[in-house]
Amino acid sequence: MRIRRHISPFQYALLIAASYMGFGIFQFPRELVQRAGPDALWALAAELLWALAAFRLWIAVNRLHPDQPVFGFAASYLPRPVVTAMVAITVILHLGLAFIALANFGFLMRTYFLPETPLFAIDAAFVLTAVYVAWYDIAPLARTLETVFLVPGLLSIFIGILLIGRMRFGYALLPSTHLWLLPTVRATYHGAYMFFGFEVTMVLYPLVRQEQQRIAERYAFWAMIFTFAFFLFGYAMVLGVEGPFFLTHIQWPTVSANRLVDIEGLFVNKLGLLVVVLWGLMLLAFLTLRLWCVIHDAIPDYGVHSLPRYRILLVIAAALVVAAALQIPNIAPLDVIIQRFMIPAMLGYLFLTPAVVWTAAFLVHRHRWDPHPPTPRPRASLGRPSRRLL
Repeated sequence: MRIRRHISPFQYALLIAASYMGFGIFQFPRELVQRAGPDALWALAAELLWALAAFRLWIAVNRLHPDQPVFGFAASYLPRPVVTAMVAITVILHLGLAFIALANFGFLMRTYFLPETPLFAIDAAFVLTAVYVAWYDIAPLARTLETVFLVPGLLSIFIGILLIGRMRFGYALLPSTHLWLLPTVRATYHGAYMFFGFEVTMVLYPLVRQEQQRIAERYAFWAMIFTFAFFLFGYAMVLGVEGPFFLTHIQWPTVSANRLVDIEGLFVNKLGLLVVVLWGLMLLAFLTLRLWCVIHDAIPDYGVHSLPRYRILLVIAAALVVAAALQIPNIAPLDVIIQRFMIPAMLGYLFLTPAVVWTAAFLVHRHRWDPHPPTPRPRASLGRPSRRLL
């Protein structure tokens, strides 16, 4: 049985949004407030700007050969060892993002919900669910994530509105009138993880039919703006409820803020804790896409032609993610891994990889020549006609 590979423009935009929404949602906006202080709102706006610029660069690379994944045609412009190194780095980063997100969610679940449950059981159950969602490859995966990703986002906004009555630090929401450039840039750098993951466009773009790809691009850009609005709403709610000092000293500020949503007489009176479950579904979408992309990036020419082979590789990737997540003893070293290793690696990758491929393609097209040019036709004589022909 061959794998069917077609998604709609809406599904493409939704998958791009799901590829980054679930990674840093639990720590947001701690790094922005901690590093920039009253300029945190400007740092949040800068996050959107760099993400849109980097995504636009990836789209420019996708347009070079819209019917192929990036690493499927990169060898036409770059030496094969360079492309192989890029593929290896891509797979490592996908696995790194997956195990960091999984370990973070496992620690959160054990802290708030399942203190007696072994961490292995939490992580394994979550990854097995992601494997089940990705079991039939991209088309069923995209249809599943339409529900798994959209509904939690809408319900999260509804529950967040219930926090408005508990906002006591409204003054902290006002942006500063003086912009301190260095703290703002530093906060933007350390909080950049909120948009990590949209490089999945390198394998998702050719899955959209070519006549619909420009529409898919516009949808993806608008989806990025809408997700920024979602982050902006969360920033206002969390900072207004917890205040800047308390927010910077807790591990999962969004979870702590939503725990305050308490509706007496409801079957689940601690309604705010439902947000954790809803965001767990967002994280499920993120993890599912990471596992899917590990396989298709590792075989850039779409060598996975059958479901059995795809599923074997899927299970192997899932086992690697669980094994890596269990090596983290607690949340403290996880923060060190994100700040010291993952952030510089991902920022460098998101900008340098498409820049290198696009520059190489530009130089090749500029200097390309035809080794067998057509023979020019002899020009017709404009002189007097020969007497022999007369």
